Amino acid sequence: MNISKKLFLSLIGLTSIILLVTLLLARWSFDQGFTDFINALEQQRLGRISTEVQAAYQQSGNTWDKAALESVDRTLYLHSNSLPNISSRQAQAGRIGPSTRPEFPPPKAFMERRGPPQRRGPPADILTAMFSLNDKQLAGPKIEPSLFENAMMSEYVVQYQGQDLVVLKSWNKDKFGSSMGSEFSRQQLLTSLWIGLACLILASVLSFYWSKALLNPIKSVIEGIKRLSLGQYNVEIEHSRKDEFGALINDVNALAAILEQTKSAKSRWFADISHELRTPLSVLLGEIEAMQMGIRPLNQDNLQSLQQEALLLKRLIEDLYQLSLSDLGALRYEFVQFDVSLLAHRQCESMLQSAAAIGIDFTWEISDELMLLGDENRIAQLLNNLLSNSMKYTDAQGQSRFSLQADQKHIILRLEDSLPSVSEQDCKLLFEPLYRTEKSRTRDKGGAGLGLAICQNIVQAHKGSIHARPSQLGGLQICVLLPRSNKH
Repeated sequence: MNISKKLFLSLIGLTSIILLVTLLLARWSFDQGFTDFINALEQQRLGRISTEVQAAYQQSGNTWDKAALESVDRTLYLHSNSLPNISSRQAQAGRIGPSTRPEFPPPKAFMERRGPPQRRGPPADILTAMFSLNDKQLAGPKIEPSLFENAMMSEYVVQYQGQDLVVLKSWNKDKFGSSMGSEFSRQQLLTSLWIGLACLILASVLSFYWSKALLNPIKSVIEGIKRLSLGQYNVEIEHSRKDEFGALINDVNALAAILEQTKSAKSRWFADISHELRTPLSVLLGEIEAMQMGIRPLNQDNLQSLQQEALLLKRLIEDLYQLSLSDLGALRYEFVQFDVSLLAHRQCESMLQSAAAIGIDFTWEISDELMLLGDENRIAQLLNNLLSNSMKYTDAQGQSRFSLQADQKHIILRLEDSLPSVSEQDCKLLFEPLYRTEKSRTRDKGGAGLGLAICQNIVQAHKGSIHARPSQLGGLQICVLLPRSNKH
């Protein structure tokens, strides 16, 4: 089962559960509301009966004699649901038509009966009787308890002159008040079921199209990843989404761009390595062949030239080895507390003679007793690479400024020099392996463009940062931030 079907079924299942719970709650609310409504109507009906019960009691001299009970019995009969719209006073006044007026038994029959008066006439859904306060039936039809075990019962206490007089009780065979109420309830139930079914069908259609629309971006992402897995890195998925799917597509596009750049960098890396290795090797082989053919004599000067080319080749191979170890995380670092100020003084003093030889005004400013938790040998390599790079790429009669300061959190190393300058765009590429600003790739300045890449790896191993920007002196400024340790 694919994700589209899973999403569709999930939406349908969730919609069905919510719809079922909603229908059940609506039905329960309807039953409760309708039952309360019927009870309220029944209480109003018993309230009207209580007025006539009080009148009958008062007319009998505040006693329940047979005449009073007979009057109450007629009242209960007249107020049964067989005559819902006719009051007892209208019936007694003779306003009931012959087709609707019930046949009452003669008064003597009520007088001669034993026990509670029996109801005559057509059967009703609601039976009403009057009971004493000690639950003895006084008037109304005879109630069989077994017949109305499941019936809905209502009670109304009749008061006379502020005292409880009797209790009116009614039993409704139908929980909805009448057969018409039950039919109305059934119609409402069927209507709710049809509405629920229509909503479910509508939800199914909407879920089908919504799941397809929702998963279209994922399909685009899957297609893009397939192309990436086949080595086609020129992938760019077009979209205009601003949600999480848009962020996912942007990440895939960024990944494709990085892979394309990595592929290009790999090709450029091999080309640059081949070029850097081939140049000193070709010079070395050419000079050896010239000596073998007798074109150049085998003397100390020519041997020294061979040695310089061999040393250049060795240094290049050593730099490549160091860089590869650093990229793999295989360089060994021994972190100890040491005074980086003393190390910087030694490096600057050793570079002073080289700067003077090429006519560069080299000065430095170093704060005392700056303690650092790091690898002293690697920091020395970092300083040597930065200083050598500055001397190598600064024009004669130029300037070079080195400073080592600290704040509460970092040790700050700055090195800036004079012309030639470096553009902002080139500053972002200086730390890439084998990158040099000379577009002709000439070797007049020496080096293979690996020094700054090695510096960056050393700084990152110390949890620091390094960046380059144009210098105010006209050349390049390198800034290094290293987390400082606590002072002794």
